[in-house]
Amino acid sequence: MNVPMSGHLKNILALLLACVVITPLLIMLSAHMQGAASGLRTRMGQKAAYAASLKQAKELGLTYESALASPAAALGKPALWCLRKSGTGRSFYKGDDTRPVYITNPERMDPTSGSSHQDCQDALIELSTFTVYSFGGPAKLRVEARFIAYP
Repeated sequence: MNVPMSGHLKNILALLLACVVITPLLIMLSAHMQGAASGLRTRMGQKAAYAASLKQAKELGLTYESALASPAAALGKPALWCLRKSGTGRSFYKGDDTRPVYITNPERMDPTSGSSHQDCQDALIELSTFTVYSFGGPAKLRVEARFIAYP
């Protein structure tokens, strides 16, 4: 049995159907936006936490060579170095295998950023230790640093 509907009733039913479909979509979108805003607030808080160190690192302009030339002056200072990771805790300055940097907190680094199959990535670090070692040959300095962030 086919019951005729007026145009006004059809409009009301279409509006109700639209509300039933759109309301859950709006709720999901709202929840997603709250999560995105929370993530943005977290990232902004992290950036604010290391902003002073980043500014100091840029002002100092420490390089691998300048840190080795004057370890006492570089100790405890922040540096912005391009690092390529190679295994747990070991990275290389500008991807150069002859200039190793040992990261004391490698778990804080992104496991894929600047890894051995990629180029180096800028990392904000704090130079923490310079150790002199010699195995019967010329003495060398081992550079250790604490990872702060990828700016």
